[in-house]
Amino acid sequence: WAFSPLTVDKMLWALRTAMSTFREHKPSWEGLMKRGMTKDHTWDHAAEQYEQIFEWAFVDQPYVM
Repeated sequence: WAFSPLTVDKMLWALRTAMSTFREHKPSWEGLMKRGMTKDHTWDHAAEQYEQIFEWAFVDQPYVM
């Protein structure tokens, strides 16, 4: 659950919305958990993604003056 602007009130709203979804839509929540568990959230995977971003940044340097 994303929220903007980054304020306490908006964060609490997002948390309440997430808790409400958990309570009122259990099948949807279970589907969300199962889909999340199929993804690779390891640090190795994150590092590979960061390396790819840096490679792109050096190949296509749009901010070089």
